Amino acid sequence: MRTDRQRGSVVISVDVTTDSPPLLAEIPRLLDLFDRLSLSATWALDDAAGVELARQIAVRTAGHELALLVGPDALDDDASRGEVARYVVARQEQLAEADLTATTLAGEQSAAWLERDVDLLAKHGIETVRFGASCNDSAMIKRRLPAVLGVCDWLWAGAAPMVHPQNVRYGVWSLPGSMSMPAAVPHTRLAADVARVGRSVETAAADGGVFHLVVHLERLLVRNTQGEMSLVSVLKRISHARAEGRLDVGTASQVTQQWARPSRTTVPARSILRAA
Repeated sequence: MRTDRQRGSVVISVDVTTDSPPLLAEIPRLLDLFDRLSLSATWALDDAAGVELARQIAVRTAGHELALLVGPDALDDDASRGEVARYVVARQEQLAEADLTATTLAGEQSAAWLERDVDLLAKHGIETVRFGASCNDSAMIKRRLPAVLGVCDWLWAGAAPMVHPQNVRYGVWSLPGSMSMPAAVPHTRLAADVARVGRSVETAAADGGVFHLVVHLERLLVRNTQGEMSLVSVLKRISHARAEGRLDVGTASQVTQQWARPSRTTVPARSILRAA
């Protein structure tokens, strides 16, 4: 456990599904944006994504991380240990064709097999996992808010929860999401998402927590220009705070490893025993 104040960090996860090929054509332009702002991100690709897309992401100068996005169709909640092993091995072998590997495993729904098979994940290169709804999504959905325009925006006004990496086992860490963009809560507008990200970035910088933003690319870009402009605004806000030296920006695995390492250099202990 760290004993001194840790500088805040921001993790950007981008979930990419291949259900909509036209949206995939927008990814190179978005990668250019990340390059211009020098922001690294964890790009989670579903099992239908090809090696070429993974290669396009990996060669970028920003230093992105590849992740396996596991949908319920690929591995359901009751998947056996053998099914989990075959799935992870097959996907890592696909990436290996391009000399790549994924270091994070992500999914929108929690999975019963996750904790049971964490040793398999570690064996095949997985260092960080992110499963389940983001913290604020879960809290808001449970409230069952009435569908009144502006009510969700008002309740969305505070900063998203800060998260902390948790050691699972075998060197695998869990890093939950702080918030999703677009929000999973109905009637919450993108402008409210942008404002919430801004407050969350300031909270991370001031309090030294980890703000983990999960961008659902398909849900965002389906809103056309408004969705893209919202993402640009959010990324610029994060880049500005990083340029001022108020927080760090890294991938999921980078941040978990950073928080796992001791931050204070200490003098090695010396024995009080003397030679006879």
